[in-house]
Amino acid sequence: MGALGPVGVPKAVSVRGPVSAPGPSEAPVPVPSGVSAAPVGPGVPGVPGPSRGPGVSEAPTPPAASASPGGPAPIEVAPGQIRVQLLNGSGRPGLGQETDAALRAAGFLTTGLPADAPPPTALRTVIAFDPRWDRSARSLAVALPGAELRAVPGQGALMQVTLGADFAGVREVRGPRPAAGQGAGSFAQGVVTGDRVVCGD
Repeated sequence: MGALGPVGVPKAVSVRGPVSAPGPSEAPVPVPSGVSAAPVGPGVPGVPGPSRGPGVSEAPTPPAASASPGGPAPIEVAPGQIRVQLLNGSGRPGLGQETDAALRAAGFLTTGLPADAPPPTALRTVIAFDPRWDRSARSLAVALPGAELRAVPGQGALMQVTLGADFAGVREVRGPRPAAGQGAGSFAQGVVTGDRVVCGD
């Protein structure tokens, strides 16, 4: 009997599970223009936050100085009865002319010739007035929020406003309504300002 050769060992057969068909590739979700995909918004998983440029801070927009939450502020004396001279002591060039125009647009009788106040720069806005025209002074102060009232006996009917560094703008005002039977033109018959009728200075 001849010699037996080496018995062949069957090769290992790997068992494969069911082959899954390759799924479709995941296309990137388009992101709308102007919206950054990262970082994710705080507290909302998966929702991208607003994009911010480098160095841009989120500062609140200040309201306009002339804005009045409840509309024009009521005053005691009609603006058309109040004469105003402006002096610019703020150190900001052109502020006197701008404020003169704003007060005139609000109905006040400005001189139209604002001047520069002598140095140094005024820190506060001041309304100098004759005590006989105190109601007119208070009415003008409503249109110039934060202004300080300063009585100057003998100054006369003209209000003198010195704009300071704290000046924030002109506020809308609304004068009193004419009494029954009194037309709007009645206000123009002799300028009567303050809390009393003055025939002359």
